[in-house]
Amino acid sequence: MSPARKSTPPHVLLVSYHFLPSSVSGVRRTAAFRDGLEALGIRTTVLTSTVSGQSPDDESRSVVRTNDLRAAPSLQGVVGSDQGRRWWSRLIVPDTTVLSWVPAAAKSAARILRHDRPDVVVTSSPPESVHVLGLFMSARGVPWIADLRDGWTFESPTLRPYLTGLDGALERLVVSRADAVTAATAPLAEYLQTRYDRRRFVHLPNGFDPTVVAAASDERPALDSSRFSLVYTGTGGNNAKDVRPFLRVLQILLAEQPALSGQLEVVFVGGFTDAELVAMHAEPLRGVVRTLDHVSHLRSLGFQQAADGLLLITPVQKSHVMTAKIYEYLAARKPILGLADGNAAAMLLADAGPHLLAAPEDEGQILAALRSYLDRWMVHHEPFESDFDLGPYTFPAIARRLADLFVAIGALEPLSQ
Repeated sequence: MSPARKSTPPHVLLVSYHFLPSSVSGVRRTAAFRDGLEALGIRTTVLTSTVSGQSPDDESRSVVRTNDLRAAPSLQGVVGSDQGRRWWSRLIVPDTTVLSWVPAAAKSAARILRHDRPDVVVTSSPPESVHVLGLFMSARGVPWIADLRDGWTFESPTLRPYLTGLDGALERLVVSRADAVTAATAPLAEYLQTRYDRRRFVHLPNGFDPTVVAAASDERPALDSSRFSLVYTGTGGNNAKDVRPFLRVLQILLAEQPALSGQLEVVFVGGFTDAELVAMHAEPLRGVVRTLDHVSHLRSLGFQQAADGLLLITPVQKSHVMTAKIYEYLAARKPILGLADGNAAAMLLADAGPHLLAAPEDEGQILAALRSYLDRWMVHHEPFESDFDLGPYTFPAIARRLADLFVAIGALEPLSQ
């Protein structure tokens, strides 16, 4: 028999391996869930790993950080780390954090159950090991929502076909036991619905926080006001994403139109591979391409808002790609040159305004799109106009949808409007 629900305010346990102050992009989704739910009068506890560090307000904001072997320098080479993994670590299903973190996290979850039982738990992956804690809580009668930010067996980031059966079995177990499953992209939600029918799957998109966007720093002095500033924020060289095809096309265009060297600047803000940095600093691009290292989130937003245009590059052959950055780009209300094809990002940009698209690996398409883009926005100075409604993609609206899902699975009483 399910335990009786407690009096208000209801209590939600959010489980995420990464959390603030980590700069990992997925952190913003869980942080937004927390802030949005608390704004609705729902009390939250966050269960996370020490690998993300500490925050001064951890205790006051009910953030529980559990020990993680990956955070111990002396053991990183044994259990694997983000910087380097032993070959055998790829044999662990679903990932090494099931050994380095989940046992300690399960003890913390058990303490939370005893002393402050939650009304519902949300586990957000990757890494997929967080859902083991969902299974743990569900077995003890706590309603559970499994949140998938990335694919697991669907276009999974780490290809290991020799373990497809085990990964698939664990995914099936999670899907069958969770009271509902949320997916950050429509293609992922559709895949899950097709593969596991009669389950509750909800497309709960990523988004942006309007208050954070409004607090962005003013980065206009950091850009050249005499040139058209095309800005890219984020990372390259990971998850099948590569900035070099764009850079090769830019060299071709500069050779065709030498005057562009004094009219255009392309600014890359973030982290890039050594090979990408070499390509960015190649002689033909000097004076046009600039790079800045990682900056704070507020500065990154500031560069997006100060830019004349924005460059988006998505991974190849990943149909479910849709990070929060895309929504921040849209919130900046600037024309976007999107190197995206056949994925969720391309579909969104096609609906969101007069943005230009090209396949990220097709240099012919990129060249044609870049020519058209610069002609329209830099040469002819056309005003950018879009009436695309971003309201459903604000984090407060998304948190409200999550709260409504709690009600739908019977975990909470209906919320006041």
